[in-house]
Amino acid sequence: DAPAAVQAALGMQEALAKAVEALSVTRVSTRAEAIRLHVALEHGEVIELGEDCYGDAVNVAARLLDHSGDEEVLITAQVLQGLDEPLRRRFRSLDVMALRGRSQPVAVFACAHRALKDGATTWYEEGDEPAEPDGIRLWSPQRDMVLGLQGLPVVLGRGPQARFRQYHRR
Repeated sequence: DAPAAVQAALGMQEALAKAVEALSVTRVSTRAEAIRLHVALEHGEVIELGEDCYGDAVNVAARLLDHSGDEEVLITAQVLQGLDEPLRRRFRSLDVMALRGRSQPVAVFACAHRALKDGATTWYEEGDEPAEPDGIRLWSPQRDMVLGLQGLPVVLGRGPQARFRQYHRR
């Protein structure tokens, strides 16, 4: 069920965070700090053949993983509907996402297992539709760009066609 799945996901993230913290306290040289857990949950029918599972719910969860961030749990509206209010309020809407292999976009909600670094808190609530944004701001330490709606879509990446390039130093 949805609450058990979400609690398991948050429990895995908490267990990993405690293990990494314990290793750093003992000053053990390890690469454990680089381990990040991404979780995505969808509710629906699956077909189990042998030791593998198939179905739309499996595919949606797998595609959501492509969009998940470090220490983040992504769920669909179907999973959110199965949660009680206190657990539901831990999630914030990411709006709808177009997922590869699906004709209809999927409503997605996120829960970071730890507090957000900037101290901001957001959550899911029923209410009015948000107003359309006036634009989008893209920022990196090297560049700050504000695009009006007429400047969209914008290509992000490392290729020559990208209007906003982010290079990683090694």
